[in-house]
Amino acid sequence: MLSEHGVNSFKGMIEELAERYVIPREGNNRSAYGFLQGKLSQFPSRKSLKKGFAKQLVLRNQNVLTWDAILKTGDEISVKRATTDIKPYHFKLNVVYEDEWLAVIWKPAGIPVSGNVFKSIRNMLPYNLNPSTAIDALPQPEPVHRLDKPTSGWLIAAKTFSVANSLGKMFSAQRVSKTYLALVHGYFNGSAELTAKVEGKVACTKIRNLKIVEDKLGRVATLLEVQPLTGRKHQIRVHLSGLGLPIFGDKQYHKKRSTVKDKGLFLCASGLSFFHPITNEKLDFQASIPNKFVHKLKGEIILTEH
Repeated sequence: MLSEHGVNSFKGMIEELAERYVIPREGNNRSAYGFLQGKLSQFPSRKSLKKGFAKQLVLRNQNVLTWDAILKTGDEISVKRATTDIKPYHFKLNVVYEDEWLAVIWKPAGIPVSGNVFKSIRNMLPYNLNPSTAIDALPQPEPVHRLDKPTSGWLIAAKTFSVANSLGKMFSAQRVSKTYLALVHGYFNGSAELTAKVEGKVACTKIRNLKIVEDKLGRVATLLEVQPLTGRKHQIRVHLSGLGLPIFGDKQYHKKRSTVKDKGLFLCASGLSFFHPITNEKLDFQASIPNKFVHKLKGEIILTEH
């Protein structure tokens, strides 16, 4: 716990990060969006910073700052605190870990994490989590990373500005380990590291096979363990499709072969491991293979199993 002196110092730090920031020498001639990423506690992620600019909450020398403006050393950046009308969506989530600073929940398949929809994980968090009493509590808990709408799995939500900021940096530094299970069309044996670009950006994904099965018609499927080392949009789906191993149920990246009636996408964020940014405790969450994977594999002829 923080001492009274520590609390006062921490309050000052949060006020400076969330409401006031003076551009240092290394920020000179840099774009506002490019340089301020990760610098403001109220906008810990790139997406939230974009929203801050869009809502004109970021000021320079008391004037509205645009995302493409060029900064100068000594510019004083001020942040207006966003007001949030919290309207929770009443849907019970599986909360597997919660404290004053963060929570880990299980995201069901078919529900978006956030976006311009009421039925989202973000809007469900206030209904499922206790409000934080920390001095830098967020207006409501916020997801700190993405999972595609059709993907199930572990999701981290931050409850304070400082932890949201810390977790964002941990993801950028690849200090949060995520593993997925993917059931794909086709044969793959062994392991590989995929490095094909996604949307023009470097992307890296490690894969290894867990099981290869064949049905009575000779059609082969592989159960893969997948570890994304970067966080590009749809990275796993793009990489596997590009390798000729489309995920079952992935209508977007392999429309002809990969549909499975009423079963959704066979991709699950089954493993999550990281060190708590406040307590430094190692948090590790592992899920068993989803039932729909088991049902799909049942009755198949096992060619290999590890």
